Amino acid sequence: MNQQGLNNKELIVEAADQLFYQYGYSQTSFSDISDKAGIPRGNFYYYFKTKDDILTAVLTQRHQLIKQLLQDCENYSNDVKAQLIYLLEVLLRDEENIVKYGCPVGTISSELSKSSVNLQMQVTDIFETLRQWIEIKMLAAGLAERSKSLSMEMLARLQGVTVLANVYHDIDFLRQSIQQHKQWLTDLLNAN
Repeated sequence: MNQQGLNNKELIVEAADQLFYQYGYSQTSFSDISDKAGIPRGNFYYYFKTKDDILTAVLTQRHQLIKQLLQDCENYSNDVKAQLIYLLEVLLRDEENIVKYGCPVGTISSELSKSSVNLQMQVTDIFETLRQWIEIKMLAAGLAERSKSLSMEMLARLQGVTVLANVYHDIDFLRQSIQQHKQWLTDLLNAN
């Protein structure tokens, strides 16, 4: 594929990602993506045969973003506690979108939970990447016996906060909850 083709493919994926996040996968049409990307709908089929193919590309991109976020946490500090707190603080960087639309991965996960097993597995892989990273940090903090359950608890806390902040459109709740989760994490790691 030439450079123009790669650029068009990226434009389609970026447009679809934004629309799936803001309106949902089922509510987004090829025409919506075409309009947002500025690429005629007929040209889509050169890059993607189906809407599910576009979604697969979007999920791949979101997975890469999560991996980059975790790398950013690693680069932020050598201290496990600082890395985990940094992860929590990242939510506040996109607080307006979280309040409006929820978690980019969580919302698509809820929508896809009743659809294609393949697509749902891709979303599960994204969450599993995050959960495993948290588990590794809990192990490094000396919480070996509880590392898996604590990683699930932290992931559940993050998702719960984003869902409720979105449902109530409450930015103050989001900020307050992140502070509470930072305190929970600090207490947990200091007790060990």
